[in-house]
Amino acid sequence: MAKWITVAIVAALFFSAGLFAGHSVPFTKALATAPTAKTNSGRAFAVQKTTSEVTMASSVPNDANPASFVSHAAPVDSAEFRTAEMIEESTAGREHRAAIQNLIRQHFPDMDADVAEIWVETYAEMSLDEIIFILQQKRSASNEIGTGASLPDLLVKELLASNPEQTVDVAVRMVKLNLQSAYALGFRRMVVLPEAISDPESLTDEEQRCTPTTSFRSFESGPLVRSPIATHVALTKESSVMFLLEGNRLTRRGDFRLLKDRRLGVVSRSGEMASAESTPIPEDATEVQIEADGTIHFENATGETGQAGRIAVCSVTDLENLQSDDGVFFTVSDHGAVTMREDAADFLLTNTLEQANVDRSYENSLLAHLKSLSDPSL
Repeated sequence: MAKWITVAIVAALFFSAGLFAGHSVPFTKALATAPTAKTNSGRAFAVQKTTSEVTMASSVPNDANPASFVSHAAPVDSAEFRTAEMIEESTAGREHRAAIQNLIRQHFPDMDADVAEIWVETYAEMSLDEIIFILQQKRSASNEIGTGASLPDLLVKELLASNPEQTVDVAVRMVKLNLQSAYALGFRRMVVLPEAISDPESLTDEEQRCTPTTSFRSFESGPLVRSPIATHVALTKESSVMFLLEGNRLTRRGDFRLLKDRRLGVVSRSGEMASAESTPIPEDATEVQIEADGTIHFENATGETGQAGRIAVCSVTDLENLQSDDGVFFTVSDHGAVTMREDAADFLLTNTLEQANVDRSYENSLLAHLKSLSDPSL
């Protein structure tokens, strides 16, 4: 009997030991899991650990390193990681755009800032090598560009009338100035008629009197480009329609911007010129845009909207009466030849700019021809 009692006691002891061991497993897992939840809040720190640190951590027993889950973390799922990635991409994008702007300035130092910005938008997805190639091709098309300011129209006519023997030289200079202004917004080129000056000695006095003009200003429309700026507008192909600026200045250039007096206008080398019918925009205006009918709209920080006049558009009955020093801004001696257009919506194109009406390939060919007239060896 004593033997069976002893066997029962030993069996009970073994059973108790096994029961205790079985319940200790969840308890150990709990110790390892609790710090895991705590460490999840510091995942940004965990992501920064190097591979060697993770390896060292995994070599330590679990009870000494309950946060061994670091080696299995998925950093791509981290909000902090995604934010850092977005910041890095944004910084790289700004640097790429800055590099494009520098390249454009190097190849075309006299280009309008707004046109350069449009080019930046166009080339933003291209590599710098591709952009350099394109800019070099564009530059080579205008390698005959001259220097200096444009000849005023009246001076051109005087030179052609008083110095007929120098007609070819004047024509060459005009063509060079066309090429120089090929990237100026709204520029109107001088048309040179080579047939009128190709052989002036073969013409009789009467024929020379009948063909006194070898050039004239062309008001045909230039190519249109889209612009992301809400204050940029262009005019349709109606060549007699122009923007009216203060001081009775006329132009086809439509890169309007906010001026120092808070009106919308354009900026030239000689200063600022506001649209003739624009009014000051409040200091707290956050968004300014030109509507399809020419109305200038703005919105302030509180969401309230208002109007600040409009972009003035007019028609010119006789374009030959217009005079210009640069081919971009014009004046007219007879103010009665200008008619205001109230229906600006029929002529305006928003988020658009008009480029110069210069065909660089044609002008370069014409230049070569004119030079051959003055120097047959060319």
